[in-house]
Amino acid sequence: MKIAFLSRLAVLGICCVPLHALAEEGTGTVVVHGARLSDLRKTMNKAQDRFLDLYNRVNNDVDQRLACADSAPTGSRLTQRSCSTRAQNRATEELARNFLSAADGIGANQAKSEATREQASANAQSGAPLSADESAALAGAQAADTSVDTKSGEAAAKVSQEARDFEENLQKLLDKNPELRERYEEYLSARQRYLEAGGRLKR
Repeated sequence: MKIAFLSRLAVLGICCVPLHALAEEGTGTVVVHGARLSDLRKTMNKAQDRFLDLYNRVNNDVDQRLACADSAPTGSRLTQRSCSTRAQNRATEELARNFLSAADGIGANQAKSEATREQASANAQSGAPLSADESAALAGAQAADTSVDTKSGEAAAKVSQEARDFEENLQKLLDKNPELRERYEEYLSARQRYLEAGGRLKR
């Protein structure tokens, strides 16, 4: 039987970016029913670590291995945790490279259009016939680089696919391993207690 929740990826915070990014509101000195938010957060993080440790031990798919990193956003003392699989990291890096290529492509395309416009202007002044590209350049049109759009779309689709692959692998492992399921439910319970006490999960 599958565990019911809104989205396993949302709960774990895995999706291209980020197991979750956790940050506690305030200074951590708020007391709720005798328990400080900071204590509830520590309990949640420990439960998450226990789950992740066992997940990586029972998971035989190297691409689906989870790695996490804690970091503090600029200007904040509160750390955020981000976890992702090796496959997701590769897909995200490819997407980032495509965004950079798109930016470079836009710059190159603008430079090419400007050069064509200058040539078209010179030809027009001398009475020479204009090519279709030169006419378009004088009219302000800019050629689109559809190859960049295609590559970026493919990379984004790959990121989404890797997220689905992780979810399928996780469900398979939860179905096979009662101890992993127990640790996962322990984490979900600790997370719910933290949220009910007023804790915030930031991405």
